[in-house]
Order: sequence, then structure tokens, then C-alpha cells
Amino acid sequence: MTQSHVDLLRRYSGFLAAAGIFLAASPARALQPLSDFFAGARKVSPEIRQAALVGLQREAETLSAYGQLMPSLGVTGTYTLNQYEAAIGTGADKTVVQPRHGLSASAQLSIPLVDLASWRRVGASKLLQTAAQESLKATELEVERQVAQFYFQLVGSQAIRQSHQASLAFAEQSAETARAKRDEGTATDLDVARSEVETETLKRAISDQELAMALARRALSSITGIDPTDDAPVQTDDLHEEASLGSWEAKADDVASVRSARAQREASEWQASAARWSLVPTVGATATEQASNAAGFVGQNAYFTGVVTASWRLDVPTLARIRGQDVAAGSARVQEEKARTTARDAVHEAWQRVRSGIVAGKATRAQAAAAKIALDAARERYAAGSSTQLDLIQAQRDWSSSEAARIQADANLGLARIQLRLAAGEA
Repeated sequence: MTQSHVDLLRRYSGFLAAAGIFLAASPARALQPLSDFFAGARKVSPEIRQAALVGLQREAETLSAYGQLMPSLGVTGTYTLNQYEAAIGTGADKTVVQPRHGLSASAQLSIPLVDLASWRRVGASKLLQTAAQESLKATELEVERQVAQFYFQLVGSQAIRQSHQASLAFAEQSAETARAKRDEGTATDLDVARSEVETETLKRAISDQELAMALARRALSSITGIDPTDDAPVQTDDLHEEASLGSWEAKADDVASVRSARAQREASEWQASAARWSLVPTVGATATEQASNAAGFVGQNAYFTGVVTASWRLDVPTLARIRGQDVAAGSARVQEEKARTTARDAVHEAWQRVRSGIVAGKATRAQAAAAKIALDAARERYAAGSSTQLDLIQAQRDWSSSEAARIQADANLGLARIQLRLAAGEA
């Protein structure tokens, strides 16, 4: 994980638990930092574990490919029960060529001398192993992207809920005031009904955010194996600009997904080469030592043989495999191109979302500040009797909406910054 990524995770690890007027202290434990959830996901995520197992499988396949080029030793033992014993000569000159109970053993050493196609397959297996390792890194980044999304959904919904709770407290107070004024004859039943509607509307908004929080908590727990705690410390985005788009897109050409696709393309090209090299004769040598309690026709109980064999084969299946591997290599080149384009598009989208998020953050801050001034003025006018209760409710609603918009804008911006770094392969 790069230092810039660590700094950003620290900055947003406790993002937007509360803001402004509704930052009441809570006895609940602080929400774990995002980096803890990333670490948990790398341990328990099924996608990451499966990708790791694929890497082990590719490693075993590479070893198997190497084994095809290594010398091999085979040993065979045989027992034969013959109905009749056969011998040549008599007395001391007697030679048993077929004993009643025949015992024999042989050991054969095989050594590949020339097998160019197998060497190319070894190279392809090594590249597939590299592709699997890079695919594991790409899977980790994709899982971290999902974790970040649910994390910011949780902290953003939590902050918005707290904002609505603060608004609800004021709305309930306004409702009490409306009822008191109605009893005094200075307000109507309609004023009371309006205040009660506002109260119920805020309760529904709080319920919606609690639903979003519950779903985000469950998703985080399932992906990371960590149960999120309740509160996050206060933190907001400083609205700083990112580096240029070109510098970020340059990083996209070397992210894990692109490296994996590149290795797969190279492996396909090596496999295509191996298919063509299969037209070259193979040469191998074998040395065999045989021992038996029967002298046989050579008149010896033990003897060895050495053989050098050259093999060549040309048939329709071989030509078809060459054609198929060439097509597979072409497909792998297209996949590499697609992976590179997808990576650059992901960086481009995240960078643009950061840029848009900064503008939205500035706008929502200004809107929230103006709404707060309007709300304070509406309270003063309502208390002085110079405005209606409907004006106060509308001012309260505008302020609550602007605060929720500001919180959501900062949450979206924080998520966009994290996703920009993940898209660029910074993990």
C-alpha cells in the first residue's frame, strides 16, 4: 500500500460521522478505519481465496511442464509361474532359460534430448503462473473497491441520520410550540398538522438511512469478516484537487488487471509457438537394465540396453491444434487491449467523479450555510410573530435537505478519491 493511499485512508477512516450542530458525543466505539476492512477482506473474501488457489494450481502446472523435460526413472518387477521348466544342457553346464518360478526386474532411465515444443509449453506455463498472480492482485483491488463503496455508504448514511435526528428534535419542538400556540388561540389546527407531518417525514427519512446502514453493515461483515462498530470520528473533505488526469491514466497501463492480461497474451503466443514446434522431430534416449533368474537366449541373468529414438508425426489433429492456438493468441491480444482500455476508463471515471465531487462539495457547503442563515432568521421571525409556522417548517426542511446534500457530497467525494487510487493500482 503506497504512502499516499495510507494517508488518504487515514483521512477518510472516520469520515462524516456527524457535522455542525448535530455533533453530539456518543459513547459508542469508533468505527474501524477503512484499512482494517481492506485487511479483513484480503483474508476472508471468497473471490480472493479462489484467485489464490488458482495461482497455486498454475504453480503446480508449471512444475508438471518442467517435469516433462526432466529425466525419468521407472522400475518394474515381475513374477511368472510357468507350467514347465526349460533348460539347456545337463549337469554343471545346465542353463535354465525358463524356470518354474520366474523372477525378473528392469530399471529404465529415459532422457529427453530434443523436444522444442515442450520447452515452449514450459514458458507458457510460467507466464500463466504470472498471470494468475497478477489476477489475484486485480481481484484484491476489485474487492477493496466494493468494501470502500459499502464503507462510505455506512458512514454517509450514519451522518445523514444524525442530521435528520437533529432536525427531528427541532421539528418536535416546533410541533410542541404549535400546539401551545393553538391552545392560546394564536395558531390553527392546520399549523399543528403541518408540524406533525414534518415530524413524521423526518422519522421516515431516519428509517431510510437506518435501512441503508443495516445493509451496508451486513455487506461489510460478509466481505471482510469484521463487524462494523457504531460511530466514526468527525472528518470532512478538504476539497483539494488531484494530480492531472494524464498522470493518473499513465498508471492505468500497468495495473494488475493489465499485467495479468499481458501475461496471458504472452502465454497464448508461446502455446501457439509450441504447437508449431511440434512439427519438429523429438529425440530421446533410454537406458534399460534387466535382471532375471532365467538366462534366456542371451545366456546372461542381467544385461542392459541403450536406445536413442527420433520421432516425427504429421497429421490433421496437429495442424488443427496449430490453427486453434493461433486463434487463441489473437483472442488474448484482444483481451489485453480490452483490459487496458477498461483500466484507463476506470481511472478516467474516478478522476472525473473527484473533480465533480469537489464542485459539488463547494456548492453544497454554500447552500448549507445559506440555509442555516435562513433558518435562524425564520426562527427569529416566527418567535416575534412576524412569519407563519409554514415559513419556519420550510426553512427547517431546506436546512435539513442542504445538510444531507452536503454530507452525501462529501461521502461521494471521499469514495471517488479511494476508487481513483484503487483504479490506478495503488493498494
